[in-house]
Amino acid sequence: MTAWGPGMTRVLDCPPLGRMIAGYKVNSPGVPVVRTWDPYVLVFTTAGSAWFRDVEGRQADLEAGDALLLFPGLGHAFAPRSGATWSEFFVIFSGPLFEPWYRERVLVPTAPVVRLGPAAWWLRRLQQAVGDIDDPTDGYAALARFQLLLCEVSQALQRTRGADHARWLQDVTAQLEATSAARPDLEAVADAVGTSSQVLRKRFQSLTGQSPHQWYAGLQMRRACDLLAEQRVQEVAEQLGFCDQFQFSRRFKQVMGIPPREYQRHCAGR
Repeated sequence: MTAWGPGMTRVLDCPPLGRMIAGYKVNSPGVPVVRTWDPYVLVFTTAGSAWFRDVEGRQADLEAGDALLLFPGLGHAFAPRSGATWSEFFVIFSGPLFEPWYRERVLVPTAPVVRLGPAAWWLRRLQQAVGDIDDPTDGYAALARFQLLLCEVSQALQRTRGADHARWLQDVTAQLEATSAARPDLEAVADAVGTSSQVLRKRFQSLTGQSPHQWYAGLQMRRACDLLAEQRVQEVAEQLGFCDQFQFSRRFKQVMGIPPREYQRHCAGR
């Protein structure tokens, strides 16, 4: 049997269950111009670094040990960064055997980047799953092994999504906390974290149960409560970026349920 090496490709036709094409590229140019594929594609970064983006506005940096999970009909592009090299092992797969993974949302197109782990270890796993390069009898077994590997990819995807959500939310809340105005400029916040204001609103709402403005209003009022213990209402309103005391008092009552002066009396009576 011939071991896998750079430049090799294997085609596995297993009707009616499915089809796989696996290949190993060193110093790959990637796909620098947006392209749409009909089958599913798993692209594993074996060495180097690259950028990724798709037509839905998702962007990511890829390092060795990262994988792209690309879905039919979704325009995408990826390529080495300027001055960098990049190598990949890819598996193109299609057929009825793989459709339930998408239909049942085990794998979803909204999470294209999967942080798998050690590049050398995962490269061996992928090569073992698709089989020896010149074994003519191994097709259906290879499909079964690759299904098992997809189970591990889906588990890694859940870990990746959780870590990415936490990191993204930390970046957004840091931008909001740095805001000194009465209301945050969501366009500026979205630009700072590399997304659009519409995507920011939807994703923030899904992760926190609040809109960015609601979250920021709560932050402002927590700040206000601390300041009201030692400062006049007018001073707090100015410090928190409100146009005037009336606007601040109205916002404070909306969030806290009582006017700021009444809050100060409660604090003084403790």
